[in-house]
Amino acid sequence: MLFRLCDTWGPPTILEWLSVDHNPYSFKQPDDIVESLARAERKALLDRIHRRDPAADSGAVDPKDPGVAGGARSGIGADEIGDHLRTVRPFEYLSADLLTVFLLDVTFGNIGLIEKHWVPAALPALIERCRQLAEADVNNPLLIGLLGVARNVGFFADVVAGFLTPWEGAGRVTPNVHDLAIDLVLENWARADGWVPVRNLLAADREATLVMIEKMIDRDRDVGQFRRQDLLSLLDWLVEASHPATRAVLHPFRIVEEREVFQGLVGVRDINSLSGPDDRAVKTLVERAVDLHRLDQMLPVLGNWLRSPDPPFDRVRADGWITFLDNLDLDRRQERLLGERPAGLKPRRSVVRRLSSTAAADIDVGPAGAGTSVELPVRWTLADPADHGEDAGIAWLAHRYDPGMARAGGPSEGEISFFGNGAGRVAVVLSSTTHQDGQGSRAVCCHTAYKDFAARVDVGVAAFCRAALETEESPSQGGRPPGLAVSGPDVAIAETIDAFGFGAVAATAALLIDGPVTIVIDGHRAQRPPRSLRMAFLDAVLALLPSGVRTSFTACTWVEKDIHRFRLAFSGRGSVRDRHLVHWNRFPAVPEIVSGYAFDYYQRLLLLRRRFANTRPIVDSLADADVLTESGSNLDLGFSGHRVAIMTGVNPIIALFMERSGNGSDKSNKDLRKAVERMSDAAAGRSGEVGDDAAALSILFADGNLSHVEQVASYVERLWEFGYLDNTIVALLERSRKNSDRDARIRAGAVAMVRRLRVENPWPVVDRAICESPAAAIELMVQEARVGAIDRVGMWLHRFNHESKIPRELQLFVAVHDDRDSNMDTFSGLDSHGEDAWRALLQVAKVRDRVNQRKWLPFLLHHCAERCPEVVAAFRFIERERAGTGDAGADCSPAAGWKIT
Repeated sequence: MLFRLCDTWGPPTILEWLSVDHNPYSFKQPDDIVESLARAERKALLDRIHRRDPAADSGAVDPKDPGVAGGARSGIGADEIGDHLRTVRPFEYLSADLLTVFLLDVTFGNIGLIEKHWVPAALPALIERCRQLAEADVNNPLLIGLLGVARNVGFFADVVAGFLTPWEGAGRVTPNVHDLAIDLVLENWARADGWVPVRNLLAADREATLVMIEKMIDRDRDVGQFRRQDLLSLLDWLVEASHPATRAVLHPFRIVEEREVFQGLVGVRDINSLSGPDDRAVKTLVERAVDLHRLDQMLPVLGNWLRSPDPPFDRVRADGWITFLDNLDLDRRQERLLGERPAGLKPRRSVVRRLSSTAAADIDVGPAGAGTSVELPVRWTLADPADHGEDAGIAWLAHRYDPGMARAGGPSEGEISFFGNGAGRVAVVLSSTTHQDGQGSRAVCCHTAYKDFAARVDVGVAAFCRAALETEESPSQGGRPPGLAVSGPDVAIAETIDAFGFGAVAATAALLIDGPVTIVIDGHRAQRPPRSLRMAFLDAVLALLPSGVRTSFTACTWVEKDIHRFRLAFSGRGSVRDRHLVHWNRFPAVPEIVSGYAFDYYQRLLLLRRRFANTRPIVDSLADADVLTESGSNLDLGFSGHRVAIMTGVNPIIALFMERSGNGSDKSNKDLRKAVERMSDAAAGRSGEVGDDAAALSILFADGNLSHVEQVASYVERLWEFGYLDNTIVALLERSRKNSDRDARIRAGAVAMVRRLRVENPWPVVDRAICESPAAAIELMVQEARVGAIDRVGMWLHRFNHESKIPRELQLFVAVHDDRDSNMDTFSGLDSHGEDAWRALLQVAKVRDRVNQRKWLPFLLHHCAERCPEVVAAFRFIERERAGTGDAGADCSPAAGWKIT
């Protein structure tokens, strides 16, 4: 120590310190002599810092000033103070003053010195320094270290209380410090005297109390546990403060948490105490009731509050409650408990609510839109850029989106375009009907408000275009009418999607998210598919995007030049820069999608189609998608933020399955957590038992949400690397032999695993397991045909046919694919496997007829008409439109050599 003192202060100064100390010392007590020198140095350090040393500059320095480092202007800093503290034993003399300065410049490596020399008088400085650090960064390592010091010296609660106390002159604590304080309370609070000031500060702050309750509930939900006792203890602790600011807020939470039956104990008055601009606290209380399986008791109270005159519901607040109530997925019984909703809170996504059960059998898949007729209010204008009237903007846009100025005999004669103006109106431009005047010919435009279109025309863009065209081509003496009688198609749009090929339509819709798309149709104009068929395909594509996309969408049935005007257009020109190409003649094959939003959206659509085993719920849900994003602007595929929204929250069916998992029971949630843990273990390289992995995958496929099922891909690859994926697949197929919706989801997931690996060579163990499970074999055909992979259907059939392993249920597929003889008994083999089996067979027939030059498709359409009439109607519609005339099922004679017995 003497060496350090001499180096720092010089021998004369040390001698002076010793000469003025007249206390008696003994050489047998050297520590007392050392402490004497330490006292002298400590006083000298503070004298210099406070400008009492004549050698120091003049001017006062406030050590509590956060902008001044301790001793910076006097030449004394944390290093000198640290050297002093490091070489002396703790004693109280001037320790508080020295630590106050030291804290201003302390480094992470020196915080142990604070704990070593701690005195309670230094607490204000410690609180002040922690607050300064928290203001800048709550994750600062130095802050974390100082909080550890506070905990070790027994003043942690005092520091937290300091965080909750506003600085002098400030109305409130800053949000980041406030949130940090609440997190620290949740992790460390205790029923001890030291925490009473913290409790009282929290109880006096309504917002802090609500935030703390919400965070406690969120933490329980994140770990999948609803620890009632922990939250109840916290509520009781806050109630002990008995502060009027939060007494009414705590009451309903405590009752819901404590009482199995609380009807009559929580009323409208209690809900009013929680309400606010966004009603976050009310929604948290309802969600907690859901967590505790007590929603039925909460619904009557909530309904009475919603119907009471006290909460004024403006548009934003009402929209928030509509979304919240829709996401609760109330069944009919629960809707009755809630009671009639006020007019401004009517559900807007009834279809999504019907999908609360993931079982396909529980989904209403009745006809939607097919054959319906509605009256649509419209206005008419000319495609005239010089128009300055009421519809000047629409007239200018109509001129821009005119398919081709309707030159007689020109390539765009008779074509139609559709556009949304991004400001609440949608329109069609009819290039086949023109207005002649002194300025030449101009196309006619029919437009309507999108809200009317969305509310009344759930039958698609094609119906709107067709009605406008028919009205314009059949003029009445009274001029163009202010309303259109719009009739829906005879075939449901969902069936049309499947008949075109779900994968091809889904891929085209997904590509639109990524950029403009051209549907390339090769050949001469005479070979161009009829406009009605192109319009039907446009409807099919738009049906797999949220309905709000139409508000700013542009499309045309045929374009020869300036194709960049349209997001989607049909054309004979394939070499256009910056546009995705989809080849019409290759359907039902899926166009190539490499990566990006398009790939993700396409994969999610396929996953949802597999989950529902039907297209109609997807279409119905997307038709109910909100028009507006959270920012209040119309959905526009040109904006990246809106494209992200379509992948998540604005797209209701994706949002639903991002959130839902399990069947709501405690056992289901526990099993799902175990399955996710096993998946994480595999990702970390920890192999397990085949049975464990099969059980985990079964739960993930049957009960997992969208995120869980998407993560299965990497899980499968890891099992492949471990070397026991084949046995896991076999175990999965053995677990899913029952004819239930849950087993069907497991089976479909197992088949998807097999397809994903694309094993081209025979895979004896798995091939045999699929053949021994006819339902799995049919599911394999269905999934391959759904994406137009008819060549892979043939590959599987040939692999299964090796050594006569092919099941009887696949004999009809073999006959159609290879153009072989069969007998009528094979038809009955598919009857028990649902409509998707027939769709797959018809897709195989449609593609193989082109190769084999046979007529299997009309033959099958004729013989399947009674088995699956809606499926047959969709395929017949496409084939009839493609042929241009007649009934696609008229020629139904079997292929040559077909034996019917």
